[in-house]
Amino acid sequence: MHRKQAMFMAKISGLSNRFDESLTYMKEVIKHPSEINSREMRCFAIACDTVINDRRDAIRSVETYEFMASMSDEKDFKDIIQRYKYVIAQEITSICKDVITLIDKYGLPKSRATENIVHYYKIKGDCWKYLAEVQFHTKDLLHKALDSYMKARKFSQDLDNTNPTRLRFILDFSLFIHDTLKLTGDALRIAKTEYSKAMEKIDDVPDELYKDSKIYLRNILDNTKNWECEQSEQGEQCTKTEKNSDNHRHLGRKSRRESDIRRGLAGKMISTADVAPTVAKNSPKFSLKRASAIFIENNIKKGLMNS
Repeated sequence: MHRKQAMFMAKISGLSNRFDESLTYMKEVIKHPSEINSREMRCFAIACDTVINDRRDAIRSVETYEFMASMSDEKDFKDIIQRYKYVIAQEITSICKDVITLIDKYGLPKSRATENIVHYYKIKGDCWKYLAEVQFHTKDLLHKALDSYMKARKFSQDLDNTNPTRLRFILDFSLFIHDTLKLTGDALRIAKTEYSKAMEKIDDVPDELYKDSKIYLRNILDNTKNWECEQSEQGEQCTKTEKNSDNHRHLGRKSRRESDIRRGLAGKMISTADVAPTVAKNSPKFSLKRASAIFIENNIKKGLMNS
């Protein structure tokens, strides 16, 4: 199948919500000798996310039903439910391994565009993370996920602070650090630092990228607010933080775009200073080695070292 035909079929199958087929066609596009463009990368990323997340949602639904069935007359079907969950998990495993192989063999070797490289490493990190989920968070898989994310982070530094690809990666990477590695402090520091950098350059964002950048910034800010509340020992501190934000509205720049961002992100005016990094001077810099060490230490009692 020619590249143009495969790309057309990937697009039309995606529009028809047949994302398994869309991913199949996108594999053919990526195997083509030439590098894919930003539109094709977007189609590939959407197909990967949808195909895998649909199955992750399916497992959650089955687990919910499994809990309900355990307290009803259907508890005798526990083995059937377990087998069905295993079937779905195997589908996730197969898809993730295929995507990782595709990226390593065809995607990354011919990529020259920094945005493509960041996307590929991010998708690899996602796949390793999903594999760890269905294989009980094995240490080796999580290390591979973190390694892929760290490589994406390295290349993302070459993009503008407000670049949507960079912001999307930071959003997902900080969520991984928080949700999976359970390192709230590191996740908060990364998210707040990147948000602050982006806000300083918000006036320079091209119109065609502004909408996407605003969406990712909104999500990053929402996460920082939630994580700050998690770190607070008392709920009053969260309320106090929001009151301080209101009291310092006048400190922000008055540009049209920054004002729009603030209203869209927080539902009220919030200055850049309000969400600037609050890292201590002696705070250790985030690194793969440190995150891995802390992760292993935090989870050794849960038996992950023996998985």
